[in-house]
Amino acid sequence: MLPLLLHSHYSQYRDDLGFWENLAGDQAGLVLELGCGTGRILNHLARFHRKLIGIDHNYEMLAFCKSNLIQNNQPGIHIFQADFSAFHLSDKFELILIACNTFSTLPENKRQAVLSRVKYHLTACGIFAFSVPNPSGFTDLEGESEPEVETVFIHPIDNEPVQVSSSWTLDGSKWTLRWHYDHLLPDGTIERTSTQTVHYIHSYDQYSREIMNAGFGNLILFGDFDQSPYTEDSPYLISVCYL
Repeated sequence: MLPLLLHSHYSQYRDDLGFWENLAGDQAGLVLELGCGTGRILNHLARFHRKLIGIDHNYEMLAFCKSNLIQNNQPGIHIFQADFSAFHLSDKFELILIACNTFSTLPENKRQAVLSRVKYHLTACGIFAFSVPNPSGFTDLEGESEPEVETVFIHPIDNEPVQVSSSWTLDGSKWTLRWHYDHLLPDGTIERTSTQTVHYIHSYDQYSREIMNAGFGNLILFGDFDQSPYTEDSPYLISVCYL
């Protein structure tokens, strides 16, 4: 049930799709998404790019993704279950992306391993791109937040509303984000499904140092998916990295 709820929730979010589409559209070769989840981005990119591979460690998410791809007749996408820090494919990729703030869910030792795997799988002119929450936005935060209703969507099976609320706690660099999906049933009862994600929030300087140490020679920063320049007030830190 959770993959269906997550997919229904995040499918409302489309602000980033054009950005990933433009990056993939500039590449004639293979594109790899690490952390493809339920396939929201893969499905979109398949409309414009026919050579796509997705990797995720979560079997339930991949099972949903595979079913969704079949239903949407996307035979050009191949998905695999693997650890980001230890995957090995025979192909080289012109673009490898980690979207949806997934890169910041990796602790430092994992990020280093992932960057090593990414570099190994890129072509000589390949691009690596990822998005994380803007670290500057956490400078004045402390403690925890009260639960807040974010949005409501219609459950795709029974057409009843699902109310989405979130809350967070911040402990040093560890930001824990909690989501509650309240399925509002006709008899007045509520069916709640909850999940949480831990993000490791570090400064731009640390991310940049890790990228350079992994062997990338240049990077371009954006603050949002409209390709606006990165500033301390930007909602995101988006890095496009070149070998």
